[in-house]
Amino acid sequence: PHDPSSDTRPHRVDELENDAMSPLFLAAVESVEEAVYNSLTRATTVTGYRGAKAEALPIDRLKALLGAGR
Repeated sequence: PHDPSSDTRPHRVDELENDAMSPLFLAAVESVEEAVYNSLTRATTVTGYRGAKAEALPIDRLKALLGAGR
């Protein structure tokens, strides 16, 4: 493993202009959005410790909510 305290040499850092960052941020936002949607739609009802229950989301209601915002 790398020990950052053992390397005291200066390091070069390249910066990106805002125009170059926008597509990167958009890609990150879209990938996170898709991951959240995938998690929500694939979740199942589970029962945990001491009978605590987490219900799966009703897909038809989720579709209606997501469609209402578009």
